[in-house]
Amino acid sequence: MPDEQSGVASGINDTLRQVGVATGVAGLGALLLARATDYVQSALELPGEQANLLAEGVSSGALGPDVPAAVVVVARQGFLEGFNDVLVVGAGLALLGALLTALLVRASDLLVQQQ
Repeated sequence: MPDEQSGVASGINDTLRQVGVATGVAGLGALLLARATDYVQSALELPGEQANLLAEGVSSGALGPDVPAAVVVVARQGFLEGFNDVLVVGAGLALLGALLTALLVRASDLLVQQQ
């Protein structure tokens, strides 16, 4: 990048980084909640809305003392199932990013300009 365009490049980089972080957190959070809800719904045979409330409650630590212990155990297991999927997807995206970087960055891009 020529020196006179470095400010523009830095601004674009910062903007895309912030958008990527926000999109990633939203997407992986949605995946976590969806997987936890599916697990709770299938394990306890609850309607979708009740399973979603249990999954949200266990992920935020807001399950009350009136919730039976067996239900809490299932809700926690659903959270762990969802979290496991988030970690697998995150690792896959990191690996994909590393591979794309290795393939797309040219050797000439890594040379330091002589002044």
